[in-house]
Amino acid sequence: MTPAPDLRAIVESTRRRIRAAVVVAIVAAVAAAIPAALLVAWLLGAWTGWRAPSIAPLVLELVAALAAGGLAYHAVRRWLRPLDAPRVAADTESRLGLPPGELRSLLELQHATPPGTSEALIQRAGARLMPQLLGRSARELEGALGERARRRRTLALASLGALVLLVGVLGFASPDRSAASWSPMLHPVAHLSPPPLPPITVEPGNAEVARGSDFEVRVRAPGRTAAAVAWRAQGDVPRQRTLEVIGDNAVAVIPRVETPTTYWVTTPDGARSERFTVTPVDPMLVADLVVEVRPPAYVGRGVERYQTDIPPLEVEEGTTIVVSGRTTRPLAAAMLESADASHALDVDGGTFTGRIVPTRSGVFAWTLRDATGNAPALDPAPLEITLIADAAPQAIVTFPGTDTVIAPDLRQLVAGEARDDYGLSSATLVSWRVSAQGEREPAVEQSIDL
Repeated sequence: MTPAPDLRAIVESTRRRIRAAVVVAIVAAVAAAIPAALLVAWLLGAWTGWRAPSIAPLVLELVAALAAGGLAYHAVRRWLRPLDAPRVAADTESRLGLPPGELRSLLELQHATPPGTSEALIQRAGARLMPQLLGRSARELEGALGERARRRRTLALASLGALVLLVGVLGFASPDRSAASWSPMLHPVAHLSPPPLPPITVEPGNAEVARGSDFEVRVRAPGRTAAAVAWRAQGDVPRQRTLEVIGDNAVAVIPRVETPTTYWVTTPDGARSERFTVTPVDPMLVADLVVEVRPPAYVGRGVERYQTDIPPLEVEEGTTIVVSGRTTRPLAAAMLESADASHALDVDGGTFTGRIVPTRSGVFAWTLRDATGNAPALDPAPLEITLIADAAPQAIVTFPGTDTVIAPDLRQLVAGEARDDYGLSSATLVSWRVSAQGEREPAVEQSIDL
């Protein structure tokens, strides 16, 4: 086998290594345009001219693209295309101290041997040159071209890495500014138009109001100077009112809602809210209010019943007060509340019932609420309860006095008086004897007919 292919293989391998380093350098240099553009965008992010509508992001991207393209064209033309086999061979000759043109001439003769040239002499010259190439390191064979290619590759990769690191640090250090600065780079053409305004919000949306009352609509329209509230009552023509938006807010009033009414809001920029419905409802009324006063048994008085208009109540301790009533709408909660007590009542649809045993005097107000938290149009009058304390019975022995002499038959007439504010049901005489030694004998009880 002749050494000629080996010479070409060595030179071609050296050329590929140099080209690979140059290609990496070009790719890294072109890729560095991306973080460089992001860095410039971050610096421009605080500038008012960067905000939409702005052509600045598009110009920056075009400049970055042109710079990257120009750099790539220059690098390919000046760094990559000149790397042909003769130039690599010449650089190898210079590095290894070979006579100028020796390696290049052999490569040319081996590639195309001229007529009349001795192939044996070419092979002999190649065999003499081969020992000077074998055993050499790749860097020795690459020469100055390889050093420049590696230097450019290192510089390009280092620049790319530094720019990427700097952009990453800025992104973590100031995420809000970074997002605001870099977002326009994703859609530079869309950034030429003003940003869409925030959506309008309407409160309270779907709602119920007392029939015949006015309905207030609250509008929040950021970035607008005007808004229009339109409504249409059932069976009526649409109506509209234009509002001035001050501080992003506006308020409109739909007068006298008598029938279900649909309303919506529009703004000059074309924004439109969804349609909402206002439903009129009749006011809640309280009917069939009944209060029963059930005194304790010892009073000996029957149940007292009051309906609709409840007078102030004077009740004895232990009295049970039973209340009941009905409303024109289903209830969610019902209570009787005083300054220091609260009594929950049972509700079932539009009826309420409950019982309380007051422990002190007070004024008990009614709290009735439907599912939406609305109170009756007219609350019942509060219950005024005065609690009467039960006084203890009083008993006095009127005869005999404190000291007396007993008859020989050991019988003694005893007379006395007993009274109570509600009457007496029974009385008992209790007596006992004390001996001469001062010892008290067991008491004796004797019932007294009243």
